[in-house]
Amino acid sequence: MRATNPSSRRPNRLPRPPPSPQIRDEVELFGGTLKPHQRALLPDSTTVLDRAVMQHNLLAASKLYNNIYVEELGALLGVTPERAEQVAADMMQEGRLQGSIDQVASLIHFADREEPLVQWDARIKALCCRVNDIVDAFTEHAEASAAARGGGGGGGGVGGLAAMATS
Repeated sequence: MRATNPSSRRPNRLPRPPPSPQIRDEVELFGGTLKPHQRALLPDSTTVLDRAVMQHNLLAASKLYNNIYVEELGALLGVTPERAEQVAADMMQEGRLQGSIDQVASLIHFADREEPLVQWDARIKALCCRVNDIVDAFTEHAEASAAARGGGGGGGGVGGLAAMATS
């Protein structure tokens, strides 16, 4: 696996041990005890258990390494690099994983949870995401209201503000 040891900031290639069959068997055994609604497929074709195991493994990797290539993280998690990057991005946005993604280098940098500046940055990012969600909701509501009245968007009102905020 490409990762770094605590004393180095440069990623290097390390051998990746195969996933433990015992752990895989235990997860499958546990999955068999779940109720049908707990085994339902999510929109991304995974189950809640699959997602939880993947997120747990991602958090574990963040404790062991300073950074990892997206391709290697995907191999470690047993998913495509794109899916691994998306899971990491979602967890970062939700504040459950500290770090950043360098899309040019296809590298995920994990941050120390104890760094106050990193925590501050994560809170600002989360706030910005929430504000974007609110603006989107207002825009959808304004467009639906305008359509219900038979009018167009018109550029005024909340829809106009949202359009200005996103451009």
